[in-house]
Amino acid sequence: MLSELLIAFVIVGICVVIHISGIVVLAWWILEKRELFEKEPTVIRSILTLIVVFGVIIFLHMIETAVWALAYQVWGLFPDFET
Repeated sequence: MLSELLIAFVIVGICVVIHISGIVVLAWWILEKRELFEKEPTVIRSILTLIVVFGVIIFLHMIETAVWALAYQVWGLFPDFET
């Protein structure tokens, strides 16, 4: 049981690194575009920015889910990958 718990902590650590890396890159991108947002603030630009931010966060969660699915597949916990 201890080895399974250790493996789970490693996977959680991988997911945390993925999440933090993605958020840092996203924040860097937003800060790079800061002058553009301040110079010409428009509703469309704000909406598009929110769509990009939420899209990136959803994509990060999908990657993290794939990491867990891969771990479950490697451990043989799925009868087949489609389920």
